[in-house]
Amino acid sequence: VYIGEDLYELVPRAQLVQIKALYKDNDTVRLVRMIDDYAASYPESPNLPYLAKIKEDALYTAAVSAQADKNYSTALTYYGQLLDEFSESAKHAQIVQSIDDIHFDRAKQLFDEKRFPECRTAVEDRMMEPPSPLQPRWMDLWDDTVYQNILTNVGVMPGNAIRYKSREYLTFMPNGKHVNQVKQILAEAFNYPFTQAFETGRDAEVITLYEENQGWLDTWFDQELTNSARVMVTTSLMHMNMRGRAADLFKSITPMMTPEYAALGLGLCEKNVIYDINKFTPDEFLSLIDETGLCNDPDYSLSLIKQYTKDLRTAMQAQYKLLKNIPDDRKREMVLNDTYSILSENQAARFPGYEEVYLDAGVVSFRKNDYQGAIMPLKRYVDAAGDNNSTEKKAEALYYLGKSLIALNERDRAFEYYRQLTDTIPDSIFAGMAKSEMEDTAWRNNLNNR
Repeated sequence: VYIGEDLYELVPRAQLVQIKALYKDNDTVRLVRMIDDYAASYPESPNLPYLAKIKEDALYTAAVSAQADKNYSTALTYYGQLLDEFSESAKHAQIVQSIDDIHFDRAKQLFDEKRFPECRTAVEDRMMEPPSPLQPRWMDLWDDTVYQNILTNVGVMPGNAIRYKSREYLTFMPNGKHVNQVKQILAEAFNYPFTQAFETGRDAEVITLYEENQGWLDTWFDQELTNSARVMVTTSLMHMNMRGRAADLFKSITPMMTPEYAALGLGLCEKNVIYDINKFTPDEFLSLIDETGLCNDPDYSLSLIKQYTKDLRTAMQAQYKLLKNIPDDRKREMVLNDTYSILSENQAARFPGYEEVYLDAGVVSFRKNDYQGAIMPLKRYVDAAGDNNSTEKKAEALYYLGKSLIALNERDRAFEYYRQLTDTIPDSIFAGMAKSEMEDTAWRNNLNNR
């Protein structure tokens, strides 16, 4: 069958008519398909620029309509096709803005539905996409989303997770809308478990928590919180005998007029710490002197004891405890004699167990061959111990009292104390020695009388 040239011309004309009809009816899918078919069939057609304009307008109209109906997937498909095929379009800026609007609306819907983790993912995915910088609304939404994700998980997530999320927010949003609230959340998420660990004596946990959070604590806006944390961790380091680390950390604490700070500084023998020592309770003061004793500076400890005029009894108890650990014999004896002198003259200075100072003073004098000087403190110990005290220490005092009298050629008086020892504390090792000496003396007397 012969088809003339006129018929070949009618086909594209008919297609153009149909394309116009589809454009008028807003039948975008069929319109786009027919324009693409026409362009493929007639690549040299002078109508192609006109058809491209129709296609662009149809796609844009369809995208806007789908966006208005919240049919976002369809709208994004059309907008994406427009960007791919019409990169030089006059509507390029509007298209890019519309795509951003859709993504934002989707993310905002997740936020409104309190699906904060999903919203954050959507926002961050968008933040990773080129080409233009994000508008401020995205940063505001990210700010709100991250904050809400922290806030809604307080009491739900473990403390370390809340601290991590809070630090993350402050790192990326140092000027964010919720900075103050997040700082408060971070402080509470750290301070509560930290304080609980400290108050229950879990020193290793205190140190670990501090080390994990030291980065932000060192630059924290609330100096009071940082100082308080450093005081507690320094105390824990001292409890664990890490005095070197404790001393280093103490130097980073802003000086405070608190008993806790003063106790730390004085306990570490930081002599520039100024504090009224008499504000410490007796128990606190005794603990303080225990700490200062570890500094190997007895003169410093003694200077604190001399300042503690609030309670002479506690001061003497601390001094007696301290002198036992003084390595220098001469210094130890000097402190012992001072303690003995005060206790002998002042009843108000006598602490529970004070009589042991008498025993120690007597034994030291005996060992120095000061037998006369040994008798009075030893007798004071025996008198203070009383008749009902049958201890090894009383046995020791009776024995050295007898030995001192023997050295002074007062054997009869000495044996009176020996017999008191063997009669009242017969199982003592000193009773055995006293009995042996009395028997030896009796044997020698019998031998001499033959």
